[in-house]
Amino acid sequence: MLVLVQMMKMVSQNFCESEESNMNKYWLGPVIGAVIGYFTNYIAVKMLFHPRHEVKVFGHVLPFTPGAIPKEKNRIAKTIGKIVADELLTEQDLIDRCLNPELEQKIIQKLMQRLDQTLESYGIQILKDEQKYHQLVQMTEEKVVDKIMAVINELDLEKILMEQCMEVIDQKIGDNPMLRLMSGSVVAGLSAPLTQQISTFLNGRGKEIIAEKLRLQWEEWEQDSPLELAGQMGFSQDQLEHKLQETYESMVAQVIPLLLDKLNIQGIVEEKIASMSNEELEKLVLTAMKKELSLIVNLGAVIGFVLGCVQLLI
Repeated sequence: MLVLVQMMKMVSQNFCESEESNMNKYWLGPVIGAVIGYFTNYIAVKMLFHPRHEVKVFGHVLPFTPGAIPKEKNRIAKTIGKIVADELLTEQDLIDRCLNPELEQKIIQKLMQRLDQTLESYGIQILKDEQKYHQLVQMTEEKVVDKIMAVINELDLEKILMEQCMEVIDQKIGDNPMLRLMSGSVVAGLSAPLTQQISTFLNGRGKEIIAEKLRLQWEEWEQDSPLELAGQMGFSQDQLEHKLQETYESMVAQVIPLLLDKLNIQGIVEEKIASMSNEELEKLVLTAMKKELSLIVNLGAVIGFVLGCVQLLI
């Protein structure tokens, strides 16, 4: 400020030597002060970004080159990255935002709307192709039938059927003395043809019948929505919503820390700023702070004007 005052004194003295200058000295000092203050701050703001690269004279780097921001770009990038990760985008902030009651309710309602769609429409929507959906259903049915047949083949089916037939016949005989005269071998002889026919039937047409029954059952199920199926199993809509809410809150608490760890917010911000050219960085800062920087420049003019008025009193 002292330098500015001295400059205004020197300029004012040159204009105050004549009588006409004496008349103008009252407005000339403040005006000159305002001009000097304006351009001083304007140059200071420009020197934040310019020159964008080092300027060398006889092999020596001139002071204040490059500008303050280009020179410290890597340090600025690291600092901003740390501030964003540690202060602006913290784990708890994200969890609190995701668990905001209004947002949580919207998500639960959206999930409930999805669960109110039929299984068929939901499957087609996920796969985005009706043909692929039906192919997937057919493939699933075939795998389920093959699995059922594999389990049946692993069982000693004839022995199981024989035991069941003998048990039924034995129950029918009861305490009848006449029927009790029949020996176990006779009962087995009566049961053997029946169990053999059942076993042959299952091995022959069992797979076809099971596939047909499974297909018909699935066709019935896929016209229902998950909500309707849950209702058939005894779950009310309120119970389902509560379960979804618990699952959502648990997932948020588990996923957010993992997500932040994998994303490395600090590294992303630091890398993004460090990779910018000096021109891009200047444009970014000016976009965010153009109004504030202009205010600093204009404030220089105001301070210069005030100092000019003060100089008249000295």
